[in-house]
Amino acid sequence: MKRCLAIFLLLVLLPAAAMAHPGGLDANQGHRDKDNISGLGAYHYHCNGSDSHIHVWGLCPLSQEYADYKAAMKELDALLQKYADPESVWGAEEQQALKTLLVSPSMPMGFPQDLFDHEEIAFGRFTENETVIREEAGSKYPRLGTGNAAIPILMRGQPDRGWQLITCWNGEKLLEGYVMADKLEAITLETYAAALYSFIGL
Repeated sequence: MKRCLAIFLLLVLLPAAAMAHPGGLDANQGHRDKDNISGLGAYHYHCNGSDSHIHVWGLCPLSQEYADYKAAMKELDALLQKYADPESVWGAEEQQALKTLLVSPSMPMGFPQDLFDHEEIAFGRFTENETVIREEAGSKYPRLGTGNAAIPILMRGQPDRGWQLITCWNGEKLLEGYVMADKLEAITLETYAAALYSFIGL
């Protein structure tokens, strides 16, 4: 009788456990969940044996890197709140603090830390969605990707024959290429930082 009961429980409980969490872990300590049983989408992680979770901008929420990212975003938010206050004084110190945050290793964009040291850089955004970014200046060159109005950009140097060299982060990687200058508009550093916060913040 006990043996029959044990077999019955085995037959009932094992399939239920498999359905609740099917599949082993891959090299990234995650696995696919095609039926979204976890409620986290088609893929999630179990870093170091943890419960199901997803990564944000490639960062594990259990990691020190994620904690550093959250701290940097909090600092950026504080600066932007100060900028939004009409009674606050916004000067070179605050602008330098913003630039320092933008190139911080704690940010997901991966900008080089000397980005603002050696180049003429202006801030901008795309005026249209699906704006094509080319590898070189000219329509005959390969497409690197597209930009949309939600993604702030860095405009580097002066336009060349109507083409502007830009750098932007599309949520996955840095893109550096050329866009027709009439598809862009200049914005202030503060507006750029606010747009970036909206794009990458939680």
